Order: sequence, then structure tokens, then C-alpha cells
Amino acid sequence: MLIQPIVRILLAVAVFISLSGTLYAESASQPRVVYVAAYEFPPYFSTRESQDLTSVLVAQLNQRQSQFQFVIREIRPSERYQAVSPTGCCDILFFEAPQWGWPQSRDYIWGSELNTGTERFYALKERIESGEVSFNTQGVQCVGGVLGYHYEFASFKTDRSTLEVDYNLYTTDTPGSLLQMLDRERIELAPLNDEFVKWRQHLGQASALALIGADIPDHHYHTRYVLKRSGLLAPSFIDNLLQDMFDEGLLQHLFADFNISDSLYFGNTAPCAHSHQ
Repeated sequence: MLIQPIVRILLAVAVFISLSGTLYAESASQPRVVYVAAYEFPPYFSTRESQDLTSVLVAQLNQRQSQFQFVIREIRPSERYQAVSPTGCCDILFFEAPQWGWPQSRDYIWGSELNTGTERFYALKERIESGEVSFNTQGVQCVGGVLGYHYEFASFKTDRSTLEVDYNLYTTDTPGSLLQMLDRERIELAPLNDEFVKWRQHLGQASALALIGADIPDHHYHTRYVLKRSGLLAPSFIDNLLQDMFDEGLLQHLFADFNISDSLYFGNTAPCAHSHQ
């Protein structure tokens, strides 16, 4: 009389074990989520532009491997350092430069160089040619800038009150806003990265085509990716994926889409993933 209930129990246990094993196998095969910190910095990342380098790059990284699922998480520029700290939200940040306020720390790892870039002052060409505006930042001209960005002419300081009082710098949230303010003559000068202006000009946007840049740059930079040291990603893993994209010509094509082919640096030197740590 007890055999039938026992058999039913054993069958139920067997089914449970089988289902548990299947669920475990499925969960084990799921990619682990890694978060990509990104802040408004076109053409490298933007939620206000039609496309950006980081989003296209992340899409490629997800297509090329199944171990991780890269997910972009937008942050403010001032939050970039905390984002890849041990308690931070994210595992990696692309297109970043060491001189942009990064303190010496072993909490993160500097990866390989990705590209070169230049920040310089821009103004409306007709205002420069007429003598109404000059590239002399020591005068009374109104200068625009993005809050949280680092400019050499301002000694890489980012405090809003310091910028306004000491450098006559009006801050806004995006380079796109600076472009509009230049176009509407609300400001005389604005530091913009060449890559952003080239891209906007490539798109045929009149406000960008009307600009002229200063001969002397504010500063040059080499961007890298930054990894959280306690995170899931290793520099060699990212380098291998990027190297595959470079060998296939995909990285070159990606930068060409933004009209900044001459900016690409990855692949020109051997990886140096452990420098600037």
C-alpha cells in the first residue's frame, strides 16, 4: 500500500532535480551584465545626437562574444571617477583621458589608447574676420563651456563659481548647446573638440559649417578605456575584441562614419593596458 505513494514522491523528486538542472544550465549560459559608464560627450556619447561612437562600439562588443552583455548607463561628467570605483555603478568607461581630473588610484586600470583628439576655441568665422571677436580669452568676451569638462586654459578646474569668476566662463550641459549659443551670438567663444565639429560639419549642419577654430589648441589628448579593477572585465579581453575589429577594418570604418578617421589611434602601437594604473 505504501509503494505507490513512495513511487510518486520519487518521481516528483526526479522531476524537480531535472528542472533544477535545466534552469541552472540556462542561467549559467546567460551572459553576465557589465555596465558601461557614459556621459554627454559627442561624438563619443550622446543621448541628444542621432548616433555616437560608444553606442555603436557597445553593439559590436555584444555581437562578438556571449560571455558578457554590455549595457550603457548614463552618468554626469563629474561622476565618472566614482563610476569605476569599487562601489561604483559601472565596469568600464570608453574614450577617457588621464588628464581630465583622474586622481592616482589603484581602484581602476587604464586600458589601451583608442584615439587622439583636440580641444580648441571656436567662434563664428564672420565675427572673427570682421574683428568683432578674437581668440584672446583674456578680454571681456563671453566664453561658453560644458560643466564637468576639463579645459587647460582654466587649469582643468571644474568648479562652476571658479570658472565664472576667474575665467568668465558660462557653463551649460552639452557641446550642442554651446554650438547653438555661438550660432545665436549669445557667446563669443566656446572650447569644442575637433571631432565633434568635424562630425557636425560632415552632416552638413550650417551652425558647424559657420565656425572657425583657433590655430593654437587648448589641449591635445589620447583617449583610453578605463576598467574597474574589482570588476568582471580584463584588459586583455577588451583588447582582443578591439584588435579583431581593427584587423577586419571595422574600427576604421566606424571612425570614418564620424569623419574622424585621422583620430583613430588603436592598432598603431602595441597594447599598453597596464600603464597609468
